[in-house]
Amino acid sequence: MATSNQTPVRLPSVRQLAAHLGVSTSTVMSVYGKLKERGLIESVAGSGSYLKGTPVSQPIRVTTNVPTAEAMQSGSWYAELMGGLTVAAFKSGKMILLRAMDSLRDGEPDLSPQYREVALVFPAQPCRQKLLSWASAHRLSTIFLNRVDDNSTENFVSADYFGTSRQLGRAFLQSERKRILFIAHTPLSEATSNRLRISGLLAGLNYGSDNGVHFEMIFTNSETNREAGRQGLLQYLEKHGTYPDAIYAPGDFMAVGCYLELRERGIAVPEQVSIVGGTGLMLDRSECPLLTRMSHPYEALGKELVSMMLDQLAHPDRPCPGRILPMCWLGGGTTTEQENALLFPQ
Repeated sequence: MATSNQTPVRLPSVRQLAAHLGVSTSTVMSVYGKLKERGLIESVAGSGSYLKGTPVSQPIRVTTNVPTAEAMQSGSWYAELMGGLTVAAFKSGKMILLRAMDSLRDGEPDLSPQYREVALVFPAQPCRQKLLSWASAHRLSTIFLNRVDDNSTENFVSADYFGTSRQLGRAFLQSERKRILFIAHTPLSEATSNRLRISGLLAGLNYGSDNGVHFEMIFTNSETNREAGRQGLLQYLEKHGTYPDAIYAPGDFMAVGCYLELRERGIAVPEQVSIVGGTGLMLDRSECPLLTRMSHPYEALGKELVSMMLDQLAHPDRPCPGRILPMCWLGGGTTTEQENALLFPQ
């Protein structure tokens, strides 16, 4: 076993890599398992895991503004994304080390000639401006997950929130859903992805064409996503005295919160109310494993992020065109058969 330069590359242990990436050990174990299945790494008893058949290269250190607490949540969207990024990096023979801005005690990240440095910015997360200022001061390559604003065309990788939400709007329209509730826990000014979700949904609903559709967005600021979903639904009920007949939440567990509240009140899902989440997490152990939800292409997003990082490092003065990746649907248990016929075409 050797790489192309005949030097075996020993991978970090599960605990070491989890600490470097800022994710849980279960995420790393899952990634290592996938890499082994694909023949990209091999394990040697008593020695560890090794990268197969790829050249050794200088590690890339990625500084991000996702809070450490969120990064460490097993099964979170961030852990799923970093798993996809890690798989893509290993497949291209690269080692990526991740650190969160808020984990640095002195606040100002250090730079080291040992690494190639990249800033990965999540527009809707804290410390965004601090990370951008630091990256700009040191002339670092900077990549964005999702558009920075509605007019962004460069240096971002994003899922297709607009197109997939338009598909959902068309499904709601054809099933004659009239009272549509969108629940958000991040202000629209800070979340381009939610603005794209809403504009796509309204386009699919043909909103404003005097077709009787009523759309409302409710912003909640609760400690958990489940509670945010529940509070958004209760606010709607208090205001209108009736339930929406379709709910779209950008977070899967916000949608689960709505589902639990409706179930407690004896409201049938999806017969009376359809519920859709927008994250695409694994919900096998949740109260609603068949929640209808958008499926983020986490591994494809990771692949495009790695590709863009390498392009930026090779050509730091040349912007990269933004990349938008298609999404699909999971579940199907909280939308009607008619809606599923459009969301899950054969």
